[in-house]
Amino acid sequence: IAAANTWERGVYVNGADTQTGASIGVSVAAYAAGAASGSTVNVLAGTYAEQVVVVAKVLQILGAGDDVVTIQAPDAPAAMDLCFTSGGGRQSRAVVCARGNANLILSGVTVNGNGRGDVGGLMGVALYQSSGSLTDNTVEGVRHEPANGVQSGNAVYALNEWIGAYLVTIEDNTVRAFQKNGITISGDGVIASVAGNVVEGFGPAPHIAQNGIQVGFGATGTIENNTISGFSYDPAPENESNDFYDAAGILLYLAPDVEVTGNTISASESALLAADSPSVLH
Repeated sequence: IAAANTWERGVYVNGADTQTGASIGVSVAAYAAGAASGSTVNVLAGTYAEQVVVVAKVLQILGAGDDVVTIQAPDAPAAMDLCFTSGGGRQSRAVVCARGNANLILSGVTVNGNGRGDVGGLMGVALYQSSGSLTDNTVEGVRHEPANGVQSGNAVYALNEWIGAYLVTIEDNTVRAFQKNGITISGDGVIASVAGNVVEGFGPAPHIAQNGIQVGFGATGTIENNTISGFSYDPAPENESNDFYDAAGILLYLAPDVEVTGNTISASESALLAADSPSVLH
């Protein structure tokens, strides 16, 4: 049915969930919430202005292509729900959120933060104490409009603050138009493969020191064959007292075992910064 018709938007489920497999709806969020673990949520071309949350299950969200499918933060002043509150008390709200030992497989979509930095702790895709695979997506618009110095607006963020091991694959995505970090991997037990991505900063930035890919606080893995550009900090006159901050294409901090190889880094203040990170560089 889906292939034989033209849809303004369309979402349907197959896989482990057979009850909803015969219906076609218009909400990725509703189908993601209702699908059984192990299901695939298929997303046809269209723009879906909603927040998608996946909790404690394995779920694939398969878009028709990041050139035709957009999952977008709703327009202001619509509220966005919390994705998680970190151990330090920082609240985060993600356009696509996986938490509670979920395993999210996301491909073929654009995730757009819609400039909704006003919600506080805006993220594009967040994996909180969860595994995930992000491939062939675009993540953009995760920022205030216009961008400012608020230390939020992380496009892709994987974080573990508890026991357990989480496997994260972030490959062949385009990450751009974010405020703080492009891809962040953080916390003991997170093992990540970050490969083949295009990560674009907007440096020289006058208000914030951006980073392209950051791995730290015990996370491990590989960073390979990424194309990273535009990470430099040129503080505006009112921010000159902060001139000691650096922007970096790749930032390693308390990262005990990360292999960095084959990346192309250009137009950046520092190609790579490493602190307390005995990693392998090629």
